[in-house]
This record gives sequence, structure tokens and C-alpha cells, in this order.
Amino acid sequence: MQRSIWAVVLGGGLGIDMQPLMGNGKSKYLINILGKPLIKYPIDAIRNLGIRRITIASNQQLIDESEIDYVKYGDNETDALREVAQYSLKGTTVIIAYGDVVMPMDAYRLLLDTHIGSGNSLTALVVPIEDAAGYIKINLTEGQGISTAIRSNEHQPGYVLAGALAIEGEHLAQISSSDFIDLLSKSGGGAALWSGWWIDVKHPWDLLAVIRNELSSLSQSRISARASISSKASIEGVVIIDDEATIDHNATIRGPAYIGRKAYIGTNALVRNYASIEEGSIIGAGVEITESLIQPYSTIGRGSFIGSSIIGEHSVMEPGVVTLTMHHEEAGNIGRRKLGMIIGNNVRIGANSVISPGSIVKPNTIIPPLSRV
Repeated sequence: MQRSIWAVVLGGGLGIDMQPLMGNGKSKYLINILGKPLIKYPIDAIRNLGIRRITIASNQQLIDESEIDYVKYGDNETDALREVAQYSLKGTTVIIAYGDVVMPMDAYRLLLDTHIGSGNSLTALVVPIEDAAGYIKINLTEGQGISTAIRSNEHQPGYVLAGALAIEGEHLAQISSSDFIDLLSKSGGGAALWSGWWIDVKHPWDLLAVIRNELSSLSQSRISARASISSKASIEGVVIIDDEATIDHNATIRGPAYIGRKAYIGTNALVRNYASIEEGSIIGAGVEITESLIQPYSTIGRGSFIGSSIIGEHSVMEPGVVTLTMHHEEAGNIGRRKLGMIIGNNVRIGANSVISPGSIVKPNTIIPPLSRV
């Protein structure tokens, strides 16, 4: 009998550590990165494998697509999987993917190929990391079988669940009398060892790591024919420029970089080195932006410098705002070298202010001109 494949993307949890970029009930899964919400990354990767049955487990509707169904997430993974287990799963392989984990399509391909080839009832995608605290740690046998699984709070190296697993529907039905961790521990399943990049988006600076890895994977530019680019502008390296973006006279886009739909890049501005300017944002004349994420409909005033920073939606940096950067130890563990500021949604920072490294500005804050934060 040919088995069907059903992908369930987990879109629950409060995302407390992402709080500066949230507010008014917005989910972290809807934070934009390179022109699309976070949860679309696993969805698109799974679709590219040819899997068409996709369901989001969430307590709210995250994206409106006719091809995607919803089930209730509840309080945790166990509640979500119990919802899924109520369906008829005989002859179905279920892919469980975390909606806040970003990794290449090849990671999901490895998981599915390993699972089908092994004949196991469950296969977990695992990666080795130096600090397993805060992750689901997977202890493996010599034959790469799953021995035990725990939610680790110890700062020790080990294998951890990399945001995806494949499970046979008949085995998933056991979740009704167990929980998610027990299901992993008692599965007798195996592991698919992933050695490529992956980002578990737990903190705001993880978004910068997603941008770096996604843009690094590009082999050629994608510039929309509907973008307006001055003949005097300079486009260098690999870039993405979306529909109706405007690049004004003498502006320089030095890739890897992303310019979103209807974004405006002003005269003599420089956008470079893994910067992502999201939809509708305005970058004023003479601004320099590097290794930063500017969320939709924000404005960076003339002559400002934004480095290694994240600016929330609908925020305004008045002219001459400067961010200082520093080497950040925790961010360094995920490949970040510097960290500037993290600005919440609907923030206004007054002209000629200087923002110290590592500053976090809460949503709806107004900072007067000439401030030192």
C-alpha cells in the first residue's frame, strides 16, 4: 500500500524572548524575513519536496492560504499532536516541523529519505551542538537509534532535535496515552544526522543569522522588472529587489542584500552586507545600513547609520541616528559577530541620537533628539 505524507507545522508558543518585536497580539511566526513571514520558511521547504497536504497547528490563523488547514495547538507539542492523532492516520507518514526553525530543503529531504529507508516508526532530525540547554536532547545508540529524549537544562554538548521528525500515523496514535518526550524516548526510532546550517529562532538576533544563511545560499540576483532603479544607482553582488521597490540616484546596493516590495532607498544611501529592507520601508538619503533587518513600513532618516540591528514595524529613526555595535558572546554562539540595537514596533528615536550596543527599546517608545541610549 502506498503511504501518503502529511506535514504538520507547529506554530504555537508565546515567543516571549522575541517580545520587543511583538505586540498587539502579533505572533513571532509572522515576523518578516526577506519578504516573507517566519512560518513560511518550513512550509516552502516542505512544498518544494512535493508535499501538498500541509496543516498548521496554531491557536490563531497565521497565514491565509486555501491549501493550508489548521488544527488547534493547545499549550505545547503534545496537545498539538493529540489534535492530529484524532484524524484517520492509517497509511500516513506525518512530518512534524517547527514553524520557528529555518533550514534548507535538503534537511527535510534527508529526514524523509532516512525515515523511508529505515522502516522505523519514528525518525528525528538531529544536530550536534555545543550547548544543549533549552533544547530537546536526543541520546543515541551506537547504531544511531534513539535511546532517550529529555528537555535539557544542562549546558553540555550533545545531539538535539533540529525542529523536525517523521512519524508513522499508527505510532502517532499512541500520543493519546503519552506525551511528546515519552513518544520520542519510547519510539525505538532512529535519527537522521544533519550537518548543514539550521537556525532555531528563539531570540531577535537569530533573525540576523537567518538572513546571513539564506542570502549566502543565493547563486544569482533576482531583480524585479517592476522595480524602479535609477540609471545612476549601483547594484553590486547578489541582491534581491522586489516589485515596486525604488532605488534612487547614486544609491548603492552591495549584496548580499534584500530590498522589499515598495521599499524606497534614497539618494546616496548604502545598503550592504546581509541587510534586509522589508516591505514599504523608507531609507533616507545618505543612510548606511549593514547586517540589519528593517521591518515593514519603518523609516530610517537621512544620514543615519544602522549596523547589526533589528528595527521593528512602523518605527522611525529621525535623521542622524547612529547605532554602535559590539561583539556579543551569546549571539556569537550562533555565528553572529556583532550586535547593535533591537528596536520594538512603533518606536520613534529622535534626531542625532546615539544608541549603545545591545540596547533594547520597547514598543511604542519615544526617545527625544540628541539622546544617548
